[in-house]
Amino acid sequence: MKVVWFLVLPTLAISFCFGAEPLRPSFAYVTNKFANTVLGYSIDPKTGALIPVPGSPLATGIGPASVTVDATAQFAYVANFVDNTVSGYSIDQNTGALTPLPGSPFGTGRSPPSVAADPTARFAYLVSFDDNTISGYSIDRKTGTLSLVPGSPFATGVGPTSVALDPTARFAYVINFLDSTVSGYSIDHETRALASVPGSPFVTGSSPRSVAVDPSGQFTYVVNFDDNTVSGYSIDQKTGALTPVPGSPFKTGNSPNQWQWTQRHSSPTWQTMLTTLSRATLSITRPEP
Repeated sequence: MKVVWFLVLPTLAISFCFGAEPLRPSFAYVTNKFANTVLGYSIDPKTGALIPVPGSPLATGIGPASVTVDATAQFAYVANFVDNTVSGYSIDQNTGALTPLPGSPFGTGRSPPSVAADPTARFAYLVSFDDNTISGYSIDRKTGTLSLVPGSPFATGVGPTSVALDPTARFAYVINFLDSTVSGYSIDHETRALASVPGSPFVTGSSPRSVAVDPSGQFTYVVNFDDNTVSGYSIDQKTGALTPVPGSPFKTGNSPNQWQWTQRHSSPTWQTMLTTLSRATLSITRPEP
């Protein structure tokens, strides 16, 4: 399965790119924060039109803020900001319909705004804004149920809002909105527990909103809402420590909120989403041939 991530903004700014693959069904999932639902769509491979999947919309917890799909596109997880839970669903591989997992919703820390599944499809990480923590969960490959990894939760900076993982699942980076830093962690290969990388946390611009790691795993970028900038860092491939890239920070338009990668023919390209605060998040999955 191939997983591609999107953010839907009030002005419907979307960044995406599909590789040269046979035309096969793809599915999109959107959180609706004020209706407490997640919506599913199949994507017409020729026209790009969205068609609701069976059973959509489906109930979530209260205040769904983020949705992620595991790397095999078998399971989806929604972070519910208000009731401090994460809802889990299995994904029908033919229709894209969602079915709640056994034991869902699962407990989290307070006010989780962001959840991300790792590239191995074995673990997921969720940040809790009011607790100043990040929690790691193992994903049961048969049932999709979540269990806390040893040592969870782990301390972050103040007001974590976004988490991103490098493509090799060796490092994790968390944006701390209230103290304008990004925390870096190495990920234990066996347990998936987190340990701070040297020099962490690293200074960002004012009021950072989101973080993203480039597809090569060499760089990470932070969108700074109040500064109207993007901060770029190179990633030390041994330690995961961050060093500002030449010319950083880079100017954007007003109130940037999200950074999204696209990839064409194995060569990464990128752009930022420049608009007001996001009201919904969208995750798109495409089965591999």
